[in-house]
Amino acid sequence: MTAPILRLKAKIARKARSTRQGFDGFWHSLTLAQRLYTVALMVYPVSVWMTMLLTVTALVIEFWPRFLTLFHSLPGKAILLLFYATITNFVLATAASTVNEVTGVDAQHFDYTHNFAILLFLPSWMLLLSVIALLLLQLVLPLYVLFLLLFKPFQRFGITLMDNTKRPILTALARFILCFITTLNLFVASGDFDNAGDAMAQLNDSFERGMQPQESTEEEASRKQKQFEVTVGAQNDSSDKLIKVLIAQFAYHLEADNYSRCAKSDNSKVVELNDYEIVELFEDESAPYGIRFEVKKCISAAFPQ
Repeated sequence: MTAPILRLKAKIARKARSTRQGFDGFWHSLTLAQRLYTVALMVYPVSVWMTMLLTVTALVIEFWPRFLTLFHSLPGKAILLLFYATITNFVLATAASTVNEVTGVDAQHFDYTHNFAILLFLPSWMLLLSVIALLLLQLVLPLYVLFLLLFKPFQRFGITLMDNTKRPILTALARFILCFITTLNLFVASGDFDNAGDAMAQLNDSFERGMQPQESTEEEASRKQKQFEVTVGAQNDSSDKLIKVLIAQFAYHLEADNYSRCAKSDNSKVVELNDYEIVELFEDESAPYGIRFEVKKCISAAFPQ
C-alpha cells in the first residue's frame, strides 16, 4: 500500500509543479496592463472601487503611448484642443456660478477669487472627463473596429487601437467588460441621492417599528446599492462645501481690501462694486461658509449719507 500512495503523492506533486510553472509562464507573458485587468476581474466580487481603480490605471498605462501619438499629429492636436477647450469653458461657467453663490454678487467683481475657483475646479474636471472619455472610447471601440473592417480604405487614416501583444481578443474582451462595469458604477454614483436617502429613511422607520421584512436577494442588493449612493452623495456634498469655504476665505483674506474710500466697519473688509455700492465682508462662524457678504451703499466724501 505504501508504494501506490507514494506514487500518487509524487504524481500530485508533479501536477502541482506543472500547474504552478504554467501559471508562472502565463503571468510573466502578460504586459503590466493585462496583469492589472486580470487582478481587476479577480477582485471585482470583493471591491468594486478597487476594480474601478485598477481598470482606470491599466487604461492609462495602455493608452498613454497612443495619446502621445495622437498629440503629435495635426488632427490629433485639433481634437484634443477642442476637447479640453470645451472642458475649460464649462469650468469657467461653473467657477463663476460658484463664486456668485458664495459672494451673492457677479463673479466679475471678484476676478482673483474667480481665477482661484477655476484652479480648484479645472484639474478634477479634466481628470474626470478624460477618464470618462477613455471609458466611453472602449465601449464604442468594437464599432470602430467593425467600421475599419467594412471600409478598409479608411484604415490608413485611423489610429492603431488594437493590441500588438499576445492574446489581443481576450484582452479586448476583458477591457470591454471592466470598462462597462466602471462606467455603470460611475453613472450610478452620480444618480439621485435624495431619493435614495428618502428610501433609506423609510426603511429605517419600518425597522424601528419592529416591522423588519424578510428581504430577498434582490431586495438586499437594492438596499446596499442605495446605501452606497447615499454615502457617495454625502461625500460629494462635503467636497462641494469645502470648495466653497476655500473660495470664501480666499475672497476675504486675499482679494478684499482693508481700506476703502467708502465708510466701513472696523472689523470688515471691502470690495467695491461701482461708485455707489460695495460688498462688505465679515468673518462670521454662523455664515454658511465662514464669511458673511453684505452689499451696502458707498458712503464717502463724494457721496455722503
